Amino acid sequence: MRAILLGLLLAAGMPALAADLVMPSAAVREFITVRDAETKGRELARLPVGQRAELLGSTPSAHLVRLADGTVGYVVRRFTRTLSTDGPLVPLEGELELHFLDVGEGDATLVVCPDRSSLLIDAGSTGPVDKTVSSYLDAALGADKGRLNTVIVTHPDPQHFNLLQLLLRGHSLQRVLHASELADYDDARFLSWLRGQNGVQRLGMADVASELRPVTEVDCGGALVQVLSAGLATRTDWLDNLSVVVKISFGDFSALLPGDAGAEVEASLLQRYSPAFLDVDLLKLADGGVQGESNGPNFLAALQPQIAVISNAGRNPAGAPHGTLLMQLQSFAAAVEGPPHTLSFSYRGDDGPRWQENRALRQHVYSTADAGNIVVVSDGSGFSVRTARLAVPKPAAD
Repeated sequence: MRAILLGLLLAAGMPALAADLVMPSAAVREFITVRDAETKGRELARLPVGQRAELLGSTPSAHLVRLADGTVGYVVRRFTRTLSTDGPLVPLEGELELHFLDVGEGDATLVVCPDRSSLLIDAGSTGPVDKTVSSYLDAALGADKGRLNTVIVTHPDPQHFNLLQLLLRGHSLQRVLHASELADYDDARFLSWLRGQNGVQRLGMADVASELRPVTEVDCGGALVQVLSAGLATRTDWLDNLSVVVKISFGDFSALLPGDAGAEVEASLLQRYSPAFLDVDLLKLADGGVQGESNGPNFLAALQPQIAVISNAGRNPAGAPHGTLLMQLQSFAAAVEGPPHTLSFSYRGDDGPRWQENRALRQHVYSTADAGNIVVVSDGSGFSVRTARLAVPKPAAD
């Protein structure tokens, strides 16, 4: 009977709004339910945060929508926002900021959520790092320094965790998420620090998200944080493949941060998630932009990111990023250009990497080696990119 009523409403030309797309509002954490009646209807499907549905019509309390798979049903109007082809997206509250810190050969990503809470994903380096990095972190957080309460350690590689004690001095954490046995961390000082933290949780594949819900809850204001892989047991490259892979969505913007996940993790992601779900705007390349075990061509082709970020040191022994990888990333980012910037890359030579520079690159492919700290900001509909090196005054002589 309810299916018949839906058909009658469509045939009768149920009044529609000027907007023709519907998506969950900023107040929604995971999804909105699609039902076969305006009130107390049977659940037909779910519309996750960051995904859209076609608007077919509206009543005072509900929207009639069609999902990508053809499902037609009602969603509660107050939990949605609309996108018009004739105007801009209704703005979300706040902005999502992704800060890729320049730590040399290593990784550190600060996520400042739309409500100004924040989380840190990794912080490590192979080389010495001065107080500039901690000063940058404090400046980025500003008055919200006390709201950095969650840390994700993607895997037990010192390049991803050995700066945490330095950067988090004075911070009171509520949660530390990681994906390996403590014995895998070959660092006594870090283990002592980790054991002293609140809310330490080891993640595994039972904690990864479906496309409809995050499973592992990470509070990030109006943005949705989903763990897509964690602790995957593989035959090769086992340490890197333990990586916690994180997807962050805010409105129509999404980013994928894969740690150092390798080919077996990439294949697992492609098998478990739909192309639409993996079609992200931003990708932080794994393993410092080395293309071999990580950043496979098929994986990149599935994601087709408009923004690619590489965290690495300049003229590194691995020659990352390689010129062929850069060409592939440029092809995905070709539709959206930014101001010209410099990116160093290499081709293999008989005596090691042969380095070149593109000093007028307009596609959104960046490395911390060339750009310093990289900041990507989104209001949920578009994005902007800026690079910043924070000048820190030298301490006065005694």
